[in-house]
Amino acid sequence: MLMNIPVPPRIKTIHSDLKILKRLTIRIDDGNSLFHLNKSETIKQYDLLALEPINERMLNHLNAGRIDFDILTFNQSDSSLFNSIKKANFSLPISKGIAIELNYGHCLVSSTQRRQTLAFGQILVDKTLGKNIILSSGTKSHLKIRSPRDVIYL
Repeated sequence: MLMNIPVPPRIKTIHSDLKILKRLTIRIDDGNSLFHLNKSETIKQYDLLALEPINERMLNHLNAGRIDFDILTFNQSDSSLFNSIKKANFSLPISKGIAIELNYGHCLVSSTQRRQTLAFGQILVDKTLGKNIILSSGTKSHLKIRSPRDVIYL
């Protein structure tokens, strides 16, 4: 799985004040994946590393603190992980300054997914006391990206 990670593209910026960060999101489905993350030279070329655990066991592996990453993200369409999340799952990420991502892109699909996203957001705020939460579109289409004002109205 981790052998096929592409090298991040080189992007020229027109303005020197603008910095474009390269982000890599990896879905963690087994403990062996975590072992290879620290060894990969390709991963070190990215500015931001986001990890997405697929279940509570993988979330506990991430909380063991053996891997450095920047963002903890979740597949919000899978509600089975929401119910098993505990406050202790976020103590290490918060203390290390790891951002916990809430994706609003699912809100644009249907009212059911909007309710599910808002419920997950409430769980995150409750478990993290509102610390280190970031909002992101979580979409691959630039047409689903919204302005900050539009996100507030969601």
